[in-house]
Amino acid sequence: MKKIRRILLVTLAVTAVLLTTARLAADEPKKDPAGPAKKAEGAAAAPRFTIQDTNCVIDNKTGLMWARNASLTGTNALGWAEAVAFCKSLDYGGHKDWRLPHIREFWDMIDTSYARLVIPNTDGTGQMKENDPFRGVQTIAGGRRYYWATTTTAGEPAGPWLITMFDGTLAQGQGSETDTGWVWPVRSVKK
Repeated sequence: MKKIRRILLVTLAVTAVLLTTARLAADEPKKDPAGPAKKAEGAAAAPRFTIQDTNCVIDNKTGLMWARNASLTGTNALGWAEAVAFCKSLDYGGHKDWRLPHIREFWDMIDTSYARLVIPNTDGTGQMKENDPFRGVQTIAGGRRYYWATTTTAGEPAGPWLITMFDGTLAQGQGSETDTGWVWPVRSVKK
């Protein structure tokens, strides 16, 4: 029974990745066959991420603010309900409106052309290195480490999605006390 459940979970995760990748590709603007547009003389490229004070990072592409420390719970992975409650009660970087990200918000942040951290650097031109722009991103020490998303799966049993920043792999959690994941709070930036 456990083997069948694992096969089903892997199949669901692979299907979700393929569907998400197809949707992301459909959402991307079509490239001009004449090549990329040239920047105005002397114009600097805007950075992908802006580190605000020392606690928060703004994703200039999506308008979301992420906790710079991707391990705010320290060495403790939490159950899904605990993760939701942790974000709701969080007072961090001068803000109190933190929440768990939607799975799409994780996908918008990562760059799957990289592996063994799928997050771009501050400029968005290369792969992130430690402390550029985030700290404490969970990878694979002792097995894949997944972050909780607020998005839940369809079907039976329904459960919240988890994603690893190691390689972008998705998994389905049950949301039970036995399932644990990491918490990476996000909030919308008011403009």
